[in-house]
Amino acid sequence: MEMQPVKSSDLGRRNDKIADEKISTMKTSELLREEAGVLRLLGTLITAGVPLDVALAVTGEEFVGAKQALDTVASGLVTITLPAPMKRHIYKGLEQQLEETGYFSGFVPAAISAGVELGRLEIVLLSCSSALERTAIMTSSEIKECEINAVNFFRIFGILCGSGCEILKTFKLLSSLNLAPVEVVEKLSSEVTRGETISGAMRCFPDFFSGIDCASVDVGEQTGALPVILAQMATIRELMLLRNAPGSGLPLDQGDDWKLMSLMDFCLIGVLIYAGMPTLRTIYFMAENSPIPGRQAVYKDLKKAIEGGAVLSEAMARHPSDFSPYMIALVKAGEIACNLEDIMAYLVAYQSAQLLGIEPAIPLKTAQSTWK
Repeated sequence: MEMQPVKSSDLGRRNDKIADEKISTMKTSELLREEAGVLRLLGTLITAGVPLDVALAVTGEEFVGAKQALDTVASGLVTITLPAPMKRHIYKGLEQQLEETGYFSGFVPAAISAGVELGRLEIVLLSCSSALERTAIMTSSEIKECEINAVNFFRIFGILCGSGCEILKTFKLLSSLNLAPVEVVEKLSSEVTRGETISGAMRCFPDFFSGIDCASVDVGEQTGALPVILAQMATIRELMLLRNAPGSGLPLDQGDDWKLMSLMDFCLIGVLIYAGMPTLRTIYFMAENSPIPGRQAVYKDLKKAIEGGAVLSEAMARHPSDFSPYMIALVKAGEIACNLEDIMAYLVAYQSAQLLGIEPAIPLKTAQSTWK
C-alpha cells in the first residue's frame, strides 16, 4: 500500500495560522490543577477500595468547585456488578454523564469509561491527573498553544490507548480536541482503517511527525507497548519546550542543559527496554535516533563496547562526561537484578523531580537486587 506524504505547504497553512497565538482556548493553569487534584483524589480513593459513588461524594466535599459536577455524576450512576470471576462494577452511561457536566477536559470521560470497562479505573484516573498537571505547568509558561497541543496529542493518545479505548474512537476524539491539524488525524484514521500501521500512516506527515516519532511508534506497535511509548514521546517534547520557555518558572540555567538532555535520552532508552527491545538493539537505535545533537557518537561507542563483551554499565563508565556515577550505579543494579526497565523509570523519575519538580504519578516499585 503506497501513501503520498502531505505537502509541507498544505500542512503549514494550519500550523502558521496558530503559530503566534497565546494560550486561549484551553483551561487556565488554576482550573487544570483543580481538575488534576479531583482526578488524583478519586484515583487514590478507588485504589484504596472506596466505591465510586462514595469517592465522588467525598471528592466533592474536598473540591468545592467540582462538587456540583461530581454530585450530578453520582446521582446518575447506574451500577452493574459483573459475576465471578470478574467481580467488579461497571457504570452504565458514565461517559455521557461526565461529558454533560461540562467540568472535565474533553479526553477524560472517554478515558475513564474505557478504564471502567477494563477494570483499570484507578490507573486511568491517576494518568489523566498527571497529564492535566503537566499541561498546567506548560500553560503557566510562555509556551504557545499549538506547541502544548502537539505534546498533548501524544500524551492523550497514549492515555486513551492504555485505557483500552478503541483505536478509531481514539482518533475521532483526538480530532474533536483539535490537538493536531484535522487533516492529520483524519488521514491517520483512514489509513489505519485500510490496514496501515499507525507508524506507517504517521510517515505521511514528515512536518508533524519526526523520524524518531515514527520509529518509536513502530517499536510500540511491534512490542505491544504503544501507550508507554506515546507517554514518553510526550514527555520528551515537553522537556524540550520547557527547556526554552522563559516563563516556565523552572529554576533552570545553562548548567542544566546537559541534565535535560540526559533525561530526554533516558526517557527513550527506558521505554524501548520496557517494550522488550534487547539492550544492544536499544543502543543501536539510540545511535541512529537520539534526539540530542552529538550524542549519536556516544551511543555508537557504547554499541561497539557491548559488542566487544562489555555490559551497559561498563560501557557507560567509559564516558564519564556523559553519564554521572549515580546513573552508572543504578544501571549496574538493574543489570544484577535483571530489572533494567524499572531502573530506567527510577532515573527518569529522579531527574524529573530534581529538574522540573514533577513527581511520578504512581509510586515506583522497590528494587530488589544483590550488589556485587
